[in-house]
Amino acid sequence: MDEHKKERRRLAGLSLIFATAIIWVVSSFISQYLVQPGADHKQAVPPFLLTYLATSLFTLYLPFVYGRQLILDLWRNWKLRSVLCQMT
Repeated sequence: MDEHKKERRRLAGLSLIFATAIIWVVSSFISQYLVQPGADHKQAVPPFLLTYLATSLFTLYLPFVYGRQLILDLWRNWKLRSVLCQMT
């Protein structure tokens, strides 16, 4: 069972690395399209705005990650306390 869990974690890690690489490449193409003015759009989006938007989205994402971890930790502690109370 322990070996199976390690294999699943390894696969999950590799999947996340692969997803990050894909997102990185796609975002660079989107950024290049937005920054270079062309015939399709009248004015280019300034790079500062793109950086600001990316940082803003990241700061919106962080509370969800840490909030989920906090809820899971509280739930595990509550579950552990209830088990210990039943044992005594």
